[in-house]
Amino acid sequence: MFESIYKLKLKGAAFAEETILPLFSDSKDRISLIYGKNGTGKSTISKAVLKASGRLMEELSEASLLDEQGQIVALPQNPDEQRVYVFNEDYVQENIRLKEDGLQTIIMFGQQVDLDNQITAAQAEFDAAEIARQQQEENYKQYSDSSLVTAPRYYIAKMNLALSGDNHWAGRIRVIDSSRRRNASVTDNTYAEVIFNKPTKSSEELQQEFNEKLAILRKAEAGTGKITTPVKSDLKISLIEEDAITLLAGQIEHPELNKREEYLISLIEDGKSNWLSQMDTEFSNEETVACPFCLQPIDAEYRVSLSDSIRKVLSRIVEEHKDALNRLIVSKIVIDFQPYVDLHSDVLEDCKAKLQQLNDTIEGFNARIQEKIDKPFTPIILNSIDIQEKRKVLNGALFVLEQIRTNYNKPFESTALLRNDLFKLNDNIAYYEILDFYNSFINQDAKAKEAKEKCDAMIIASQQKKTALDALNDLKKSVSIALEIINSSLRYVFFANGRLEVHCEDECYKLYSNGCQVKPSDVSVGERNILALCYFFTEILRQQEERKSYCEEMFLLIDDPISSFDRENKIGIMSLLKAKLNAIICANINSRIVLLTHDIQAFFDLQKICDEVKNNANRIHGNRIGSYKLWELQQKSLVDFKYKKSNEYSSMLNQVFVFGCSAPIAQEMTIGNTMRRVLETYSTFFYKKGIDDVSCDETILSALSDQSYKKYFENLMYRLVLNGESHMEERVRGGSDTDFVEMLTMAEKKKTARDIVSFIYLLNPTHVMAHLQEHPDAELTINNWCEDIKALNL
Repeated sequence: MFESIYKLKLKGAAFAEETILPLFSDSKDRISLIYGKNGTGKSTISKAVLKASGRLMEELSEASLLDEQGQIVALPQNPDEQRVYVFNEDYVQENIRLKEDGLQTIIMFGQQVDLDNQITAAQAEFDAAEIARQQQEENYKQYSDSSLVTAPRYYIAKMNLALSGDNHWAGRIRVIDSSRRRNASVTDNTYAEVIFNKPTKSSEELQQEFNEKLAILRKAEAGTGKITTPVKSDLKISLIEEDAITLLAGQIEHPELNKREEYLISLIEDGKSNWLSQMDTEFSNEETVACPFCLQPIDAEYRVSLSDSIRKVLSRIVEEHKDALNRLIVSKIVIDFQPYVDLHSDVLEDCKAKLQQLNDTIEGFNARIQEKIDKPFTPIILNSIDIQEKRKVLNGALFVLEQIRTNYNKPFESTALLRNDLFKLNDNIAYYEILDFYNSFINQDAKAKEAKEKCDAMIIASQQKKTALDALNDLKKSVSIALEIINSSLRYVFFANGRLEVHCEDECYKLYSNGCQVKPSDVSVGERNILALCYFFTEILRQQEERKSYCEEMFLLIDDPISSFDRENKIGIMSLLKAKLNAIICANINSRIVLLTHDIQAFFDLQKICDEVKNNANRIHGNRIGSYKLWELQQKSLVDFKYKKSNEYSSMLNQVFVFGCSAPIAQEMTIGNTMRRVLETYSTFFYKKGIDDVSCDETILSALSDQSYKKYFENLMYRLVLNGESHMEERVRGGSDTDFVEMLTMAEKKKTARDIVSFIYLLNPTHVMAHLQEHPDAELTINNWCEDIKALNL
């Protein structure tokens, strides 16, 4: 029946138009491998197969399986006889959506295995693990005794002592808060609060600032120190400079004068107009009979004539002109700066300087006015006076000084704010007082944690041995075949006994991780996907005898068996897939399988599996099975896959190199997975190692030319960066892996890219340069990166 399936017809969801997709091109083809990026419609294809088998899929309006001629392949109406199995996101959600009462019951009957000898060996291994655990726990005690210098708590006590006392953190709090009678309490958490904020100033600077603010606080509490005299910044001068310039430039015309009167005019032009006014006063007096200036006797006629001449020269126009000039005289500005001397501000000195500049300008202006008064007939030309401009400049400086005065007064107005500042300064000063003890604490705490991790590892190892022993005992008590098959698959995936197991207890299933019972809902996304895949293959065997497993023909579709959360267990999952697919095809050559993936590396790995399955099946069935079909899903259609793995790897390596050089913004969201795939491809191909192990393997590290490189890469944490996606929250249900490094900074991503390229280059420079030929300066750049690594002197 299933060997007649060639095509899939569907409409809906990602396929808006009715579409026919070729799944197989030959009657002997048994496996169809499809590569498609996220969003191309892979999930829709998996749902279409479900709908074609009778499942309700509302988002699809049409779906059916077709033969070579395009006719619908009729499937049995009874679901138990259809044998169409689909593994996709929906399958995981529907079947591994587990609650506290356990998994859906899987009932199978199988053969029991003789476990007596295995239980004896397991007991011996458990006893040895218990001895190792006890020895490590004894070693850990040196870090838990606070009286020993090896214990982290020894340095916590030292920090507490350094924070206590009148002259330290606790005493300074009492000084700041004068209402306290005792020093502040120091707890085991106080040091963490102090060390949290690293100060930007030195200890001496902080102490000086503390003393200054404490003095201000004392003044504020005593009600002194506040500057109450406001700075007036609205000085006014009633001078219209344009009118003054015009008046100074004004010229009074000379009247018709005789020689004596011209002489009198010359006196005015020589600046002796005041003298002339005095002469007018003297000669206008009828009692004057002698010249008060030369003492010669004068008669009345001469006196009257001379007085008339003086009055003619000192005309009314001249007097009015002088009066107008006198009104222009500007008084100097006087400001008392004494109240503001405590401000200690450059602005105060600036105000004084600008006041002096204004008064100097006023003085100069008044001198020109007096000059014009003395010589009213002589015009004075001024282009500008600048008194008003300098007044505005002074007002601006005075305004700033008033703001400084206001800010200066704020601490006196709010002692609470001032105390808060002092509390912060106290923490900063205490930072330096405990810094040496804190560094010692960090060092010993790291050693303690390392010892604790070893202790925990021994405990886990012991628990694993105990779990293995319990598992054997459970199997001896007739554990169901379904449960054993699931646990067997889990051990196959994790390459470990006890890493993840399902136990049947109290008539329900319980999940154990590393020997500890966990709720199924607490398992990580990657573990849940693996559990679902193991359950998927177990469910296929439902109602079949174990010895006839997979003998019934079936149609399988597996969509993204390796998600972004399964990277660290990729080899185990691929091994499980190979074993199961090989069993299915070899058991019944009429079965057909469709595999879909968005991961190009997974695609190539699956291609290897298809090769091995095909060859093995042909050996068993005498070359009755043809090849397999490789497709790529593009623009809602399947086309022959022609992508070369070497080109993909070379392109990715170039992307990582370019990112290490310039960190293009366009690659920020994808570079993390690109780096992982480059290192994964290289390490798998050359060393058959996962990316978690490649920088820790002594054989590989021994190939590095310099000991400093070995130490650096042995401790390098990029494997945590590249595998960080395995520990993310369940933000993604399926296979999306484009944004798992979004929490890293650009600088961290760029540094990781450089480290990966340098690591591969140090192991195999010819390999790297062969892929980076389009970058002429690549070798020089990478060598510079390597020198930077050596300079770290780890």
